[in-house]
Amino acid sequence: MQRLNSTIEEHIMQTDIDVPFLTDKMAMSHSTFYRKVKALTGLTAKEYVRKQKLRHCYKLLESGDYNVTEAAMMTGFNQMAHFREVFKKEFGILPSDLTKGKVQGT
Repeated sequence: MQRLNSTIEEHIMQTDIDVPFLTDKMAMSHSTFYRKVKALTGLTAKEYVRKQKLRHCYKLLESGDYNVTEAAMMTGFNQMAHFREVFKKEFGILPSDLTKGKVQGT
């Protein structure tokens, strides 16, 4: 799992981190890769990658060094409406709520 996480982190800005890309990097067949990710995480590979990207984005926003658009772009989210939707679904808050909370807390 560490190797997968490192690969995702290394290519986090790419929008096309998909199963073919990852299976190539991990030197696994699609079916083996899918089974391993599902068994270890309970998620599909696509869901797992999205979750990792969102966690990284959360850390960027929490740092206070980046605005929502910058953090989204830095983690490969190019469609802001979709990004806001999946961020809220994952964390229960909008990304802008996190940045506002950071500003108010300082």
